[in-house]
Formats: sequence, structure tokens, C-alpha cells
Amino acid sequence: MKPSELKVKKDAEKDVVFHYSREERLAMASAPKGPKSVSGGFFRGFFRRGRLPSLLPLLIVALVVVLVFKFAVPRSSSRAILSGYEAVLRASQDADALFVSVTFTPAAGARKTIPAGTDSSTAGGSPTASVSLELPDTGERLLLSEALGDGPSTIRGKMKYIGKERKLTARVRVGEKAASLSLGLRKP
Repeated sequence: MKPSELKVKKDAEKDVVFHYSREERLAMASAPKGPKSVSGGFFRGFFRRGRLPSLLPLLIVALVVVLVFKFAVPRSSSRAILSGYEAVLRASQDADALFVSVTFTPAAGARKTIPAGTDSSTAGGSPTASVSLELPDTGERLLLSEALGDGPSTIRGKMKYIGKERKLTARVRVGEKAASLSLGLRKP
């Protein structure tokens, strides 16, 4: 197939004539084109063009970071279930005080157990919860105790707060069951 020619007269400014063959142009349009590229999707492109080997170190580093945060970094546990009650530790900071509370809510589906040494005539047979709070950075301690009812019960206290403390720990006991709770403190 012969390409089209553009013929221009040497002295003509406006006489530009383009000569083409309509049959040749139609033949070029209907001629079979080369093989179409098959992309096959997003992941096929990574394997085909060699991108996966360049991203592999990044994927390994991301996986290691996730595993370190999941297993190596200790997480603060501010909830526990004891003798049919869910205990939740909370704290709020003020300028020189740390207001702490442990809320005991009857756990859904959990069986409440009254401790063996509790006299059922006192406090209506309700178990007594005791909370020992501590700021490990300064050694500040607070002991609280209260009888629990059928609904949510909250034990509240106030501790001295300097601002350097990073963690609050609590040892919670309901009857013979005990658990340790901890809470990370943010700087105000």
C-alpha cells in the first residue's frame, strides 16, 4: 500500500492540494490491526510488569509493624468481667487532680455469684466491690469499697495528679474474683 502524497507548487501560496485515494483509505480502515493487549485486571499487572518484587519489601515491613503492635506492645485493658459484673475503669484529668471511676454493670448473660463469706442480710445479699487504684509513676494509691446493686454501680475517687503520670492501674475485686485493669493517661 502506497502512502498518500502531498503536492505543493513552488510559487503557490494558497494552492495546496492533497491527493488521496478513497479506496486506499477504506482499505486501511478495514485492515486487521495487531493483537489487542489483554490487561487481565489489577493484580495481573503487578505480576506481569515486575512491580510485585519492588513492592515486596514494603509489604514485609508493613506486616512486621502490624505484628509488633499486635503482640509486642502491651495494651491497656480497662475492662473485665467479675462475678457477673463488667468492670470498666475511667479517668479524667484536671489541673492537680485525677478523677477516677470504676463502673460495675451487670454483664448480659453472666451469672451473678454471691461470695461464700457474705452475709445475705447485709446490703440485700449484694456482693461488695473493692478497688485499689495506683499511679505507678508517683506511687499515689487509693482504696475504695462499695456494695453493688442489681443495676450499674460506680465507685468514684480523686487522686493527686502532677502531670507526669502515664498510667493508672487498678486491682478490682468482687467477692473472690479479682482482675487487674490499666489505663493510659494522656497529657492535658
